[in-house]
Amino acid sequence: PAVANAGLAVPALMYSSDEEVKDELLPGIARGELTATVAFVEDDGDWLGRTSRGLKTVARYSAGGWSLRGSKWLVLDGVSADRIIVSARTDHGTGLFLLDADERASVASR
Repeated sequence: PAVANAGLAVPALMYSSDEEVKDELLPGIARGELTATVAFVEDDGDWLGRTSRGLKTVARYSAGGWSLRGSKWLVLDGVSADRIIVSARTDHGTGLFLLDADERASVASR
């Protein structure tokens, strides 16, 4: 999973302002103990939100936390990754959301 880790997940994490998530994930990725990838391609092949609706995957915040609704396609090493960083549209623009392997299983079945 070198391309998914080094080419997708690490750059996404480096641009993140969430220092806690970076401190949690980057050392494990560097040691080879953790794998991560990024889910950003929509079902229409768009990954930049260039359509009139922007990204179709939407994240909403409520008292229970964030919930995601949408589909991502062609997630490089998504089946084996320990963590998946998902791009989604929020009320304030595009956000990145971290899923662990257990959450991936529940999201894939929806």
